[in-house]
Amino acid sequence: MASPRVKKDPELQLKIENEMNIYQAATLSTLFLDALSKNRPIAIDLSGVMEIDTSGLQLLLVWAREARQGERPIRFLNPGPAIREALAFCRLESLLDVPSSTLLTH
Repeated sequence: MASPRVKKDPELQLKIENEMNIYQAATLSTLFLDALSKNRPIAIDLSGVMEIDTSGLQLLLVWAREARQGERPIRFLNPGPAIREALAFCRLESLLDVPSSTLLTH
């Protein structure tokens, strides 16, 4: 007789595309807060981000902090060149659990 398996909450996946800047900050913040309210692990695919400014970096840092405080796993997936360069330039790689081997160095 097979024993029942308890399924873990499936990961909620978000894909961010185009810009992560001051003009998109409110919309992206609302999107994340909605995802956070679902009480599930979150994976954020950043491969489509073509432009990021300090507001976008701030969002990533706040999202990581909020997920940690809510004891919810969060993963940032596939950071493209714009994200990697901004993180490296501001020396924020370690705060977002992005493997250093995928980051550009200056």
